[in-house]
Amino acid sequence: MRLGIDFVLDEAPLNIEIAINLRSEFGIEVFGSTLGKRWADIVGSSNIPSLNINDYLKSNWDKFDTSPDSLAHYERTYSDTNLFKIVYSDKYCVNSVTGHNCDIELIRKLLVGHFCYWEHFFDSTGAEAFFGPGIQALFDRTRYDVMKRRGLRNLATYCTRMPGGRIVFSDNEYDRWGRVNSLFANYLENGCPEETFNEASNWLASYRAKCDKPDYMKINWKKVGFYKHFRDEFRVRFRRYFFDGWGKEFDFVTPNPFRSLYEKGIRKYVFAKYHARNAIFEMPHDDEKFVFFPLHFQPEATTMLWAPYFEDQLSLIENLAKSIPLDTMLYVKEHSASLGLRPLGYYKRIKHLPNVRLISPYADTFDLIVRSWVNVVITGTVGWESLLLGKPVIVLGEVFFNDCLQTCRLTDTTAFPFALKEASLTKIDDEKLIDFIAAIMKGSYLGYYDVPHQNPKIMDSHNTLNLCNAILTELNYK
Repeated sequence: MRLGIDFVLDEAPLNIEIAINLRSEFGIEVFGSTLGKRWADIVGSSNIPSLNINDYLKSNWDKFDTSPDSLAHYERTYSDTNLFKIVYSDKYCVNSVTGHNCDIELIRKLLVGHFCYWEHFFDSTGAEAFFGPGIQALFDRTRYDVMKRRGLRNLATYCTRMPGGRIVFSDNEYDRWGRVNSLFANYLENGCPEETFNEASNWLASYRAKCDKPDYMKINWKKVGFYKHFRDEFRVRFRRYFFDGWGKEFDFVTPNPFRSLYEKGIRKYVFAKYHARNAIFEMPHDDEKFVFFPLHFQPEATTMLWAPYFEDQLSLIENLAKSIPLDTMLYVKEHSASLGLRPLGYYKRIKHLPNVRLISPYADTFDLIVRSWVNVVITGTVGWESLLLGKPVIVLGEVFFNDCLQTCRLTDTTAFPFALKEASLTKIDDEKLIDFIAAIMKGSYLGYYDVPHQNPKIMDSHNTLNLCNAILTELNYK
């Protein structure tokens, strides 16, 4: 077995440990892909053979053919629709290649160069599958297309959004879980085993009693304030950027540590204080009927990749405001991780709408979900939480919980008035929902997959072994 592994993003330290274990304990041949100076020295010191995207692009830049015939070839070969969607779905380089450096030839060169890199990677390594985080950028979106064309297995790794430390793999560019969906279809047709059904039913009852948010929403960077976490992260980023050489080579992904400190700490803190002082946000009213729309964090793959035509949340809010009944308000709640990231004018435009309230990020989300007339999301976790709490939800994008057959899936915002009425009359089928939860429980694997500096417990040897077992089981190697 030959396996490619992603060593680009902040999950890399965990992936390195997984690679070492797969090689030493199970005899798997592993090959890494790195980007710029990020993690490259650590990968090299671990004696893991790897190829570097930056090195390949620099060495072959003049060879990348962007003639009309060549571009037509890549669109025919690697796209069901169009390749520009890939560029616009990249949360890391989109500001660089589609913002102030909006050079069409640079965009075309990068796109062709990445396809050529992955063709070279799989030709030279013979990797039969690839393991890493969920797809979210140009370097892994192009990899997915090359693998799909060649019939190779892509193991994009996601947490299950349920407590307890379990992961699932997706073999597509969206957050869709094939193993879970196969089990769910089987349960619908043949019935869920009684013991499994009861376990899922008990979990749902416990969730509704406690309303516990998922582990990934509890990390420090989601909060506002100068936590020790921010200071520690700044020191690490400073050392890597200036002393370990990460900043010597531009790679789209690695931010200057001062910019990171500003965006994740200082700006959030300052803007939060400003908004509080100037009463930008409101708290919910006890006596109002409302539709609930949570603002989604951006830029993020959850909108850029899974809902590329619904990224303009201001337009969505205005369309929703035009679609709700006269006796109803639209509650728009800010995401706690977005404090300080949106300009003041963004909020003023929302507050200008007469039937819209801009709700504080500190308001109780679960209370809003339960009290709402209808919940509306692009792809956010609130949609899944709505189903778990028995509330109807309209979903605009591609996301795993659409597959439980309980959401009102909408692709045309002009249909908002009709969709809202339909959703308000929808009753969640608890038995079908429990079947889907049971499928997640049985179709997922034990293990935490996260960024080590945000969740240190994932580096535990037992967790690494669990993840190795999950990979091998998914690939039918064990």
